[in-house]
Amino acid sequence: MLEIERVPVSDHTLEIKDKVIAKLEKELEEVGETCKKIKQDRDNYLNQLLDSRDKLYRSDYQVQNQKKIIEDTKKTLERYEKENKALRELVGLWI
Repeated sequence: MLEIERVPVSDHTLEIKDKVIAKLEKELEEVGETCKKIKQDRDNYLNQLLDSRDKLYRSDYQVQNQKKIIEDTKKTLERYEKENKALRELVGLWI
């Protein structure tokens, strides 16, 4: 079997390793905070999108209701005009 010789590690090498690990941990924490902010922004945009969609649906519903009201009003006006015309003819015949 092949034997691997252990290389002695100096204190300076350990210090560098500790500094690199500390820097990486700090960067990892910053990345985590950035991810958290991005998720919050995403949630805010999603909520805004849902609110906008809800407002659009409500507006569409109101427009449809107004169209129906206008249509019903036109029909009622046409009926009143026909009744008015018929009554005028009756009054004309009666006089």
